[in-house]
Amino acid sequence: MPPSDDRQLAKELRRYKRENAALRQQLAALRRERAYHAVHGAEAHRPTPSSDPRQARARALLRSRGRRAHHFGKRTYLRFLIDCFTDSTFYLWWSRVLAYARRIRLVHTVGLIVTVLLAAAQTSALFVVFSAVYLTVLPFLILGSGLGLLFCVLHSKTVNRHMAHALTGHHIRVLFPSRSHPFTPEAQAFFFASALEMATDPNVAVIVVSPYPLSTKGFGSRRMFATARQERPRLYIVRKYYYFILRRRVLAPVDPDFCVLY
Repeated sequence: MPPSDDRQLAKELRRYKRENAALRQQLAALRRERAYHAVHGAEAHRPTPSSDPRQARARALLRSRGRRAHHFGKRTYLRFLIDCFTDSTFYLWWSRVLAYARRIRLVHTVGLIVTVLLAAAQTSALFVVFSAVYLTVLPFLILGSGLGLLFCVLHSKTVNRHMAHALTGHHIRVLFPSRSHPFTPEAQAFFFASALEMATDPNVAVIVVSPYPLSTKGFGSRRMFATARQERPRLYIVRKYYYFILRRRVLAPVDPDFCVLY
């Protein structure tokens, strides 16, 4: 091989070594940043205090709406629940505790304490009584939850057909009421008035996602419902868990450009 080729190869080798070293430095920096956020995530994302309280409230409201949009954008209700849990204050706090525990070996100590407490509890009569009650009630809870889930799934198919027939040909708007106020016309007058006004348009259908899993609160009707309830012509209120089924089975096929308002 000519000497010129050797020099060219040596030059390229040195260049590749420099690039490799630079990439290693970037990787180390990213690892340090990731470790920092794992320990100080809550502080790193904590908003800075504002001199204008109105701006602070506006930013907090925007963050809250952004998180809700992210949660309700999930494909299924189970993913929605998991996403809400991982975004909760408890989960963030627990993640920080685990991050510190990895450093100070707290897990072993806590596990030993819990083991001792459980061993002591197992010898007490109170533990025996609570265990008997729990084992007696548990099968009924599981059976009730299973029957309730089966009823909702079977009932949703019938409701889907009805909703598809009622919503076809309309532009759909989905509204999510605020969770910071009770779901009543007195507490959220603007929201209720806006939903009723939208429903007066003959080309628009309004879907309101109830913030409650069982409450009958709505736009006047007190009839209990498991999935959806019609409040006015072209105005419906639906349960949160049913919304994810409705969105996939009905809303997207009927109106692919349906509007979601938080």
